[in-house]
Amino acid sequence: MLPLNELAGATCAGCASTLIGHPLDSIKVHLQTRPHLPGPIGAASDLIRSGGGLSAFFRGVGPPMANAVVMNAAMFASFDGAKNWPIFEGIPGGDAGRALAAGLVSGFVTACVSTP
Repeated sequence: MLPLNELAGATCAGCASTLIGHPLDSIKVHLQTRPHLPGPIGAASDLIRSGGGLSAFFRGVGPPMANAVVMNAAMFASFDGAKNWPIFEGIPGGDAGRALAAGLVSGFVTACVSTP
């Protein structure tokens, strides 16, 4: 089981990455649906004007934030659990080798969670 402080870290990391990335994704989608706009700055200003201010950048942020929290929790938990598996004890490279193997397991688990 994931310790509470690591779960809190996974939650914070998921929230922070979504809060930073979602406005940029909103600009990208706005540019894709309105190709006549002059670029990202034009798309951002159009989004602010037509979408109701700065809150337009965060419209629909709930589902991606929930997804990021779940994915980060799965990633942190699977990495933490896999690095202590007895099967990884004989891996060359010592701790770095175990971290690499645990990272591979964590990546697989995260991929399964993100694309069921």
